[in-house]
Amino acid sequence: MITLHIPIPAYITQFNEKAEDLSKTKLEDAPPVEVRNKQVDEMIEEYYMFVGKMPKSEALRHLADYILISDLKNKDVDKVSNEEYPILSNIQLKRRGRKQMLMKDDALDFLNNKYNKNLDSLSKTSIKKPEY
Repeated sequence: MITLHIPIPAYITQFNEKAEDLSKTKLEDAPPVEVRNKQVDEMIEEYYMFVGKMPKSEALRHLADYILISDLKNKDVDKVSNEEYPILSNIQLKRRGRKQMLMKDDALDFLNNKYNKNLDSLSKTSIKKPEY
């Protein structure tokens, strides 16, 4: 069994820093995805062996970003249509949000009447008033 030569809090800090550094790896410097998976798996197993619990979510997010670096650093604008299961980065999600329009139900009803029912946009519908 391997023994830890530094205090556990220092090891946790060191682990978190290493995970953050890995997530900042450049795409050109990243090894193949199989190697990245193995590295992260070994790091998490070592952490669990020394600390006795799983790493915090922030460190796991950094490690996941490192594994998915080839998908997250892909700057293809048509990633959604070109890939079967695209993973969008935060910047791509923001870009997508700017390009999409939100419509209210009234606007959708208007478009449905105009294009599907071929009604003129100025046509008026008669509303029956209730008789008392």
